Amino acid sequence: MNIQNQFSKFAKSYSQKNGIQKQIIDRYKTHLQNYSILDLGCGNGSLLEFVVPKNYIGIDFSENMLKLHPHKNKFCFDFNKKECWNFIQKQKFEI
Repeated sequence: MNIQNQFSKFAKSYSQKNGIQKQIIDRYKTHLQNYSILDLGCGNGSLLEFVVPKNYIGIDFSENMLKLHPHKNKFCFDFNKKECWNFIQKQKFEI
């Protein structure tokens, strides 16, 4: 089983299945406001439903998950592409 393929396969229904992630975000959301965040494994961007970061970059290896992300055209990158690493090396993040 390839993990990347599994996340891509279930991308559209992921929001209904990520309950643990939402519980963690809910617990720490007040501590994440107004920070520069590098969201590794950002998936469909569910973090942004609860948090308003100062700066945000999302990275994921599932193209289908990135297609569902609200910032897909501006601040999200495919984990496997060189442009991703070139860009984030020039940035500063607090979280």
